[in-house]
Amino acid sequence: MGRLPPVDNRSPKSSSSSAGNKNQRDAKEGGGGGGGGGGLYLPPVEGTHVIPLIDMAQWSSNLEVKRDAVLGLLSLAESNHNLEVMGKMGALTALSDLMFRPEATEFEGSPKKKTTRFRVVKPGYGSGPLHAEISAASLAGEDSSPGLAAERSRASISAEASTSLIQKVPFKPSKGDIKLQRLAANAISLLVGHPANQKLFLELGYLEKTCKIALSTHNTSIRRSVAVTLLNLSKNPSLRESLFEHPKLMEALGHLALASDERTRLSAFGVYKRLAQSDVNSENWSEEEIAQLTQYLTMSLDIRLHMMTLDALNALAMNEKNGLVIGAQPDIVDKLASFLDLEMYNDAVRLLASTCISTISNYEGNLPLLGACDMLFEKLHQSIDHGMRVDDYDACRLDLGTIAHVAVLQEVADKLVQIDFVEHLFKYAMIHNKPCRKHAARAIRLINMTNEASDVAVLRNMDKLAYLMCKVNDYGVQMDALMMMAKLSEDEEVISKYLLNHLGPIVSKIEDWGVLPDPDLAEVATKLAANLAQNKVAKMMLTTIKPLIKNLVEGIKSKDPKLQIQSVRFVTNLTEEAEEEAKAAVVNVGAIWRMRSISKDANANAMVKSAVQSTLKSSLAEHTAAIMIQSIVRGRIHRKRAKRREERLRQREEELKRKEEEAAIKAREIAEAKAAAEAEA
Repeated sequence: MGRLPPVDNRSPKSSSSSAGNKNQRDAKEGGGGGGGGGGLYLPPVEGTHVIPLIDMAQWSSNLEVKRDAVLGLLSLAESNHNLEVMGKMGALTALSDLMFRPEATEFEGSPKKKTTRFRVVKPGYGSGPLHAEISAASLAGEDSSPGLAAERSRASISAEASTSLIQKVPFKPSKGDIKLQRLAANAISLLVGHPANQKLFLELGYLEKTCKIALSTHNTSIRRSVAVTLLNLSKNPSLRESLFEHPKLMEALGHLALASDERTRLSAFGVYKRLAQSDVNSENWSEEEIAQLTQYLTMSLDIRLHMMTLDALNALAMNEKNGLVIGAQPDIVDKLASFLDLEMYNDAVRLLASTCISTISNYEGNLPLLGACDMLFEKLHQSIDHGMRVDDYDACRLDLGTIAHVAVLQEVADKLVQIDFVEHLFKYAMIHNKPCRKHAARAIRLINMTNEASDVAVLRNMDKLAYLMCKVNDYGVQMDALMMMAKLSEDEEVISKYLLNHLGPIVSKIEDWGVLPDPDLAEVATKLAANLAQNKVAKMMLTTIKPLIKNLVEGIKSKDPKLQIQSVRFVTNLTEEAEEEAKAAVVNVGAIWRMRSISKDANANAMVKSAVQSTLKSSLAEHTAAIMIQSIVRGRIHRKRAKRREERLRQREEELKRKEEEAAIKAREIAEAKAAAEAEA
């Protein structure tokens, strides 16, 4: 319902003051922030200066007085230094009473006072729209508390009396002054920026009333202030669980998130983001609420809202249950992939999208959904290339991690090979950023282990693969490169064409590792050495490195059957059709003795035992026979020496026994002599 513009019949000074107050009050209503201090520093207010404003706001019967008092409290609340003092003086309680109880905003001459109201209708409009309303008391000059309202009413009547028709209309009760509620709501949104006021706000049960107003009000300013209030409350990490437990909060947030006011939406999405950062809240987040968040990504909203939604989804996806729920949402992967577009979104948006995609890719149940999205790999490729050009390794790390996660799937590996993505992964693996290099090497290894067609691309990059294994000081990268090299070296043609060019660094690296404490690395390294020993050139080089042979033969004593088999394979390949020097090197490190002990062990693994016996009877048959003869001869010599040792021990024992008997006889004779001497005495 509009009001006719008042005609100002007052002095210029009075008019200027009134206009200043109105403009200041209107400016405050449009705000709603986090209690910022503004550009002008104000010293902390004293409690004695706050109390009069609180009393006038709470107990005055004049609307203008109430408004000005609340406006004063709002101005004080803009300084963070005043928030605690105002809360202690009762400002939060008084303002909440004005905001949450509309009847508290009723003033003298409005709802409580049963008075006749008039409406001023311009001639020619008949019973058209209502242009102004004035109380009969104000018209007759009977306002008991003169103020701006009475003066404006009388001025309006004077201006319209000659051209308007004043009609009496029935009195309609009001639910309170909406402008006063707006000011109170704005002030409360600033007051709850202080932890002490936040605690008091929750203890007095104002959160439930706030949610009710968020769901019921149609006033943009009040809705905005309510959203800012919830945002300031959610900034306190210790209150996030309490806020989330309220049954009406999520419903209120859903209502505020779709409001027409931009700042209201920003505040609501900010609450979503902060609530999701709590592990307790993440555990209790329902599937319906997660689905609502994902739906926001499909709406045409401000990019800042999408960024906060991505942030909230990423925090929720840290929980496996929520991560699977997010991944199961319809078209979520396509929507997340669309945020990686270089032309539409900036680096910050793409980084959030990459983070969210990487997080949900940690769960095996989401991998088929990610692998089925063709657009995802195209966008990831573009994003990684862009990140390398501008040295944005954070985004590269996340995107390469996603590829490394989904590369375990056969269909994904086939797809990456078809688009020649292995070449790009080798390029990414050569950068100096360790996480990126690690993810790229792992992705190459997974693709190579799954897809045989990838061998061609890997062999084209053998120089880089050898570099990753021999020069990069990273266990994970070395292990991935070693596994690929061990797989490729099963083909002797690959050894002769590719690996011989890098044989020196490869053998030196295996030698540098020494006795490998990690059984997985030891098994793969021994397998590579066993494969290399099939080649004559490599066999000659291996034969000359005695410490390397000793370290690899140590695997025969291992309790791991896989490592034992690879060690036996190494001995077999090294000695098969080899010169005597190679066989002698194996014999000198005690390989035959260890293998013979395994062949006689009833508890040994059947496969290991069979491999050992086959090796002893084939390539090392002569040396085994020679060692057996040596053992027999050594056994005889040992038995003779043992017999002589036993004889010497026996003689020594008899001599000791004889001496003990002689000593006993002598002692007995001495005792008898003493006894005889005593008897004679």
